[in-house]
Amino acid sequence: MKKHKTLEYYATHYIKREIPKHMNLDFAFYFKEFLTNDDYRMLDIGCAIGNFLANDPQHIIGVDVNKNLLKIAKTRRFNVVCADVEDGLCFKNESFDAVHASHIIEHLDNPIFFLKECYRILKSNGLLVVITEDFSKVYKIFYDDPTHKHPLTKVSLKKMCRGSRFQKIFRESAICSHRNEFAYPKRFNFAGKSARYCQNTL
Repeated sequence: MKKHKTLEYYATHYIKREIPKHMNLDFAFYFKEFLTNDDYRMLDIGCAIGNFLANDPQHIIGVDVNKNLLKIAKTRRFNVVCADVEDGLCFKNESFDAVHASHIIEHLDNPIFFLKECYRILKSNGLLVVITEDFSKVYKIFYDDPTHKHPLTKVSLKKMCRGSRFQKIFRESAICSHRNEFAYPKRFNFAGKSARYCQNTL
């Protein structure tokens, strides 16, 4: 039987070097609206050891259900909360300017409830970024991960976002070194909460 990776293993192999957000390609692409903004509040759902939080620890809060991974995030002095998003997001209405959820939604029992909770905690012009696999491209290996519960396509995820009251959804291609992504980003000149979603093709 395989041994579980220790906290020391994660600390040694998975912690990414902390760099300013304007130098991080992922942050710059998905959250370009916040590169020159020093007055925002962002939530990273499924933050694990805090690699995304490292982009801007002053403005990003992390939430995760795994207490062991959060121990590492705390040693890095990140602001994190231990909670299970299946039970809802433990934050007040309209308390975030943006929400980041990378490879979370496909693991949830109720992805629509999750999207509605993201909508609830976003401010009136808030931005949600969801990253997940495109099932139409990875259907042969999607269930190789036994924790995957909900396969999603571009069409189904877009419908879920609209059904969760997100008003504006647009598509664009993302920069990625080893896979293709499809993005539905916020634009600068409209009112209403928006969702950007990206789907990976292995």
